[in-house]
Amino acid sequence: MLGTAGTGAAEERVYRLPVELRDASMDEIVQRLRVPEREVASLLSSLYGKGLVERPPGDSGMRYAPVPPDVAPQPLLTRAARKRWNGRGVGWSS
Repeated sequence: MLGTAGTGAAEERVYRLPVELRDASMDEIVQRLRVPEREVASLLSSLYGKGLVERPPGDSGMRYAPVPPDVAPQPLLTRAARKRWNGRGVGWSS
C-alpha cells in the first residue's frame, strides 16, 4: 500500500495499527506485533519523519495517530516521482 511512497514492509505493518485503532502507543504496537521496542521506536520515528503518523496534541509523545491518507502520502509520492524522473535524465521543476 505505502511502497510507492517509499516505505518498507515493516513500516507499513507498524503504520496499520494506528490506522486500525485510530491511535496507538508504542507499548500497544510492541505487544500486538511482537516486535522489539527498539525496532518499533525506529520504525515510528521513520514514519513520523515521512509525515505518515503524528503525535496527538496534548499527548506526552507516547501515542501515534495516522495522518489522514489523503494528506500524508502526497509529499512522499512527489519525492518518489522526482526520483524516478531524475533517474531517467528528465528534469523536474518545482
